[in-house]
Amino acid sequence: MPVPQLADNGQPQWQFLDNNSGQDIAAWMTQGPIADRSTEALGRSDKGIILYRHMLEEQVGIIESGRDPMNVFRDPTKNIYLHLPTEDNFLAGRAYTSDRRTGASTKYSPILDGRKAERDC
Repeated sequence: MPVPQLADNGQPQWQFLDNNSGQDIAAWMTQGPIADRSTEALGRSDKGIILYRHMLEEQVGIIESGRDPMNVFRDPTKNIYLHLPTEDNFLAGRAYTSDRRTGASTKYSPILDGRKAERDC
């Protein structure tokens, strides 16, 4: 998925924003630079933010000490793959038979591009 930038005329590149992925990226980019949090004063209602930041600091400390942070599974018997629907099987009947992929992030899919190339041979 290309990262949408402003066009030369200062307007959004709308052709990249016709899907959820493009809109998500645009939302992230328009937030601006990372804010300086060193002077913020969190209150009681910010308890979740405080807990989350403590957890991040704790996990970084674990990594710095040479240990694995949470949710790292090195034992193959504990690293279970959960098969979820993807464009490879979920859209198989629809998207693979069509060259029209506008309106969805699948228009940038290397899997669908490969399938199209196979079909054209």
